[in-house]
Amino acid sequence: MVRKVLGLLVVAAAVAVTAGLALPAAALKVGSTTLGAGSFDNELAAIKASPMFECYLEARVYVASQDQTQGPTIGGVTPQTRSSSAAVLWADQRVTQLAVAPFVQSHDPAAFSPAALEAARSTIDATLVSALDSAFSAQSSAAAFSCPAVVIGGAKPHLVSGAAILATLPTWFQDVQVRAEAADLGLIDLLPTTIRIPESGHGLEQWYGTHASQFETTCVGDIEVLTASAAGSVRSKIVGGLSFADAARRYSKDTSTNKKGGAIGCFSPNQPAWSQVVHYVGTTATGKVALSPVNGAYYLFSPTKRTPNTFAAVARAVEAQVHAANVQNAGILGASIQEVTPVSVGSWLGTWALDQFGGHVVPGLTPPSAAVTNPTANAPIG
Repeated sequence: MVRKVLGLLVVAAAVAVTAGLALPAAALKVGSTTLGAGSFDNELAAIKASPMFECYLEARVYVASQDQTQGPTIGGVTPQTRSSSAAVLWADQRVTQLAVAPFVQSHDPAAFSPAALEAARSTIDATLVSALDSAFSAQSSAAAFSCPAVVIGGAKPHLVSGAAILATLPTWFQDVQVRAEAADLGLIDLLPTTIRIPESGHGLEQWYGTHASQFETTCVGDIEVLTASAAGSVRSKIVGGLSFADAARRYSKDTSTNKKGGAIGCFSPNQPAWSQVVHYVGTTATGKVALSPVNGAYYLFSPTKRTPNTFAAVARAVEAQVHAANVQNAGILGASIQEVTPVSVGSWLGTWALDQFGGHVVPGLTPPSAAVTNPTANAPIG
């Protein structure tokens, strides 16, 4: 999944289509579905022309890289540039969509009903905003995420809506992606009942009853040190009986928390920072310590208090986590579908090779001269 998201970003940052460029009629053939080279080029151009959508793609890369990499920007690329490496990465994304949609159509045509398509559009809207919100609210990186195209200024700056981001894309492009999202949602309904978690109603509440400990409001403290050996030494002292608060006051380099005994704050599953709490603390027991390298330093994190929540209090967070788990399993099913679907690509893109994600396009070592108008476009980015 990260590989495909990175592919989207590189396309948005590095590709533009030259009008009238002579290319083979077919860019991709997936099963019985063919995507013409002209249509493929139009998709690349639509991505590049939407700064808001590019912000979303950069946000996905930023979050997936644990807030370390925002990714390249669009600057310096001219309309005459065609990057075959970027085209290859977008082709990977489209192969997945073109393999999954017919499978879902054949097994559950209702997945593309007007109501289902509307639900898919709403899911895309929410996904756009969620990814951006996660990137902008991240606290662990020295280089904060920045993308002005999606920020509305004023006394209280806020993000644009997902609908506004979609509106910057051509209607036909939106329709293609909405249908692809509907197919992904349809895969969830096709999961075996042994692994599909109910996303609403009594079934979801029952699931929560056995997983409530994953959704406790958690108070967290930190200790920052500069080396791995120092982290090990401080950890040994805590294991030996030194309280975490005293260790933070004595040894932590984090000036924002050390005088408070390392206390960062308390976080519920309903807060944007919850994903960071889960990442750094996970299931660590109260009073125990988890060690993580962050931006060249080393942090000891400890959950100092955990408070159970009722289902009603964290229902939205539970729904989101369960949906994410179902999406992950649906992605595995999608990869297996793609693996058994015949795929061919235009020779100017490369060849098709299977892998654990269902397959990917392998670019040719030397792209044909007719495939690019600017050979330097094939140089590595960055």
